[in-house]
Amino acid sequence: MKTVVTSYFGSKLYGTNTASSDTDYYRIIVPSAQEIIFGSDTIQTCSSNSGKNTSVDEDLTVMSLKKYVEQCMIGELNAISLLYAPEQSLIDTSLEWSYLQAHRDKFITTRMKFFGFIYGNSKQIHKKEDYKQASNVLRAIEQVNQLFTVGFITYPIKNADLIKAIKNQEITYSDVLKLIDDELTRMEEVKYKNIQKWPEEVCQYDKNFFHDFIYEVYKESLYRTL
Repeated sequence: MKTVVTSYFGSKLYGTNTASSDTDYYRIIVPSAQEIIFGSDTIQTCSSNSGKNTSVDEDLTVMSLKKYVEQCMIGELNAISLLYAPEQSLIDTSLEWSYLQAHRDKFITTRMKFFGFIYGNSKQIHKKEDYKQASNVLRAIEQVNQLFTVGFITYPIKNADLIKAIKNQEITYSDVLKLIDDELTRMEEVKYKNIQKWPEEVCQYDKNFFHDFIYEVYKESLYRTL
């Protein structure tokens, strides 16, 4: 098994951690030869606590490189977020990770699953008061706006202080909902304005490019261990 990258994740990556935040890690691996042959590509999450997380708890998510690339290809929120982790957030890295970061723009399309997270959870937070989820929605909207305007996500996230204030319930929930509704409108405007400038091929990811990448990395791993 080879580690492609281990990074701080969650609020410690976004810069939205509060005094009660736990520490999240995200690790991408190239599986062992046996795991590759038998198709063991599951996502593993390990936690130091079985109950509600506190500031002393740690969570680790481990995912195979193949599974991770597949998540990126559909525009899954966490996978895309990790692609923009700065050097100071990385604990372990590799040439494979540098290659992925160098080509991360190829994952950004107009059909990212990112949008499903935002729209779906926006509806939920209007039905039930949930400050934490509301802060996650606002952070995701900011990430999308950055991707569509400057083509990059900067960490700490631009509105980190506002997100922390929401997590700490320092803003009334009605004001939080109004803020999110306003930001959703802005996101739609930014998305529409910038999509008009994009070539048609940006409507879908380059499947063959990433399949070739996975093939070469896994092939090398098999040759090295068998």
